[in-house]
Amino acid sequence: MRRSYVVLPAFVLALFVAQPLFAATYYVGSCKKGAFNTISDAIATVPAGSTINICPGNYPEQVVISKALNLHGICSGNSCQATVYIPSGGLVTTSSITYYGTTAAQIQVTAGPVNISSITVNGQALGSDCPSYPYIGVFYSSGSSGTVSNVETLYQWCQPFGRQSQGIGIVAENGTGVTQSVTIENSNINDFSDAGIVVNSGQEFSPSLTFVVRNNWVTGGNYGIMSLGSAQGIISGNVTQLGLAGVYAGAPNVTVLGNTLLSGSIGIEIYSPAVTVSSNRIFNNFQAGISLQSTNDTVQNNTIMQVPIGIEFNCNAQTSGNVTGNIINGVSTGLGMVPSGFAGVNKFFGVANVSTGCP
Repeated sequence: MRRSYVVLPAFVLALFVAQPLFAATYYVGSCKKGAFNTISDAIATVPAGSTINICPGNYPEQVVISKALNLHGICSGNSCQATVYIPSGGLVTTSSITYYGTTAAQIQVTAGPVNISSITVNGQALGSDCPSYPYIGVFYSSGSSGTVSNVETLYQWCQPFGRQSQGIGIVAENGTGVTQSVTIENSNINDFSDAGIVVNSGQEFSPSLTFVVRNNWVTGGNYGIMSLGSAQGIISGNVTQLGLAGVYAGAPNVTVLGNTLLSGSIGIEIYSPAVTVSSNRIFNNFQAGISLQSTNDTVQNNTIMQVPIGIEFNCNAQTSGNVTGNIINGVSTGLGMVPSGFAGVNKFFGVANVSTGCP
């Protein structure tokens, strides 16, 4: 009796031996049967390109994302709060071009594109393991890209040994030769000790980071939103409150458009050339609405109210011709330290002194 044998291809046999993971949607937490227990376990296991949905709950872990992923917090029942905390034992440090070479991050992204949405990153330690070095809620480090959307960062201000750590909400930086792009939008950045959002390119003359920072609420700490190095992009539609400066424009060719700056020392501080500041609303700052510390910048069509000095020129003659169309209302001095020959046309209402000259 002859017996027939069917020879199956190797790839078909492999399906019977083990079912591989494909880029798809996976879950972390208790709201889904068969879900991963931790975010880190899910990231280590799933293929690049997958979506990881995080159930409501507390996740005391340090997360490193080294492959393209979507990380998304979901709702279950009446809860939508998926929160990452500093784990017991503290945070492992990493390198940074922004913070003295060494920092630590609660969530670090090293690849791209990585999109993070709808989670909370809480900088409080569940134990006594506060960092004694600068630490970051969400950190897009060199070589990474993606979007942060509808994320909350808070309490990046841990206090070890009776002093406050240097805490930052979100940082995107790039020091590689390949240009990366990061968007930070629709997020709530609060209760940090140093800066809310920082974007930084380490290439002084060759920008390697493009960014969009838009429609965020940023409150607390020293600086609301900072652009550094040669990072290029737009800061638009954000609201900042408190701090030394709502927006610190320290990178050239950045546009600061349509933001609302409230109750800080200075609304917008410009420290780099070729910055455009337009259509912002600046209220109740303690020193000045806008401070010009660089050259060849453009300041147009902003509304500035209830500050001691509307626009502080610092005797900067090379910028003075591009300051025009601003509405300055209810201030002690409209324009401060204005160089001779200033020809810009602005509107003043309820201003005790329209301008002061250079010493």
